[in-house]
Amino acid sequence: MEIMLRARHRAFLRDLERLAAGGAGDGAPAGWERFGVFLRMHHDAERTGLWPVLRAKADPATRVLMERAERERIGLVARMDAVDAALEEGGAAVRAQAEGLARALARHHRTETALVRRAEALLSPRERCDLAWEPRRLLGLHGAADYYPWLLEGAPEELRREVLARLDPPDRLLYRLRWRARYLRGARLQAA
Repeated sequence: MEIMLRARHRAFLRDLERLAAGGAGDGAPAGWERFGVFLRMHHDAERTGLWPVLRAKADPATRVLMERAERERIGLVARMDAVDAALEEGGAAVRAQAEGLARALARHHRTETALVRRAEALLSPRERCDLAWEPRRLLGLHGAADYYPWLLEGAPEELRREVLARLDPPDRLLYRLRWRARYLRGARLQAA
């Protein structure tokens, strides 16, 4: 659970760095929409998969972390709205809002990391396995074809290996044979 969380947050921060560096004023830059879709999916997976299972087993300290994570999630939505508004202005406004969102996301990552560590101690191996499938269930095959290459873009080789080892064999094969190449072709087209 923690490896996937680390990979997601690395990808989110990568995209925010790009957004801050670009600061374009001509609408949403490539990748911003994908960022929002995957951040919402990540939080939906927590709410539908992790929270119900964890609430049943949570001690008071874990409940406090869950409440903090939910407050932070609401704050992230507000920060994303601020980025959307700043995209109309461009330049420094985008940079400032993207950097603010990155700081809020980094705080949220620390909360989620503590929460995932508690969850790993409280949940059975079967429950942890079921939770690992929740993002894939929410995404479907088409969404997974976009998600995993996005997640692993620019990732260090060790992290890439760790994430791929957690995918089921058909998804791992599809990633290697199709998904990654298609994603990279799309990224090159967007950059051109």
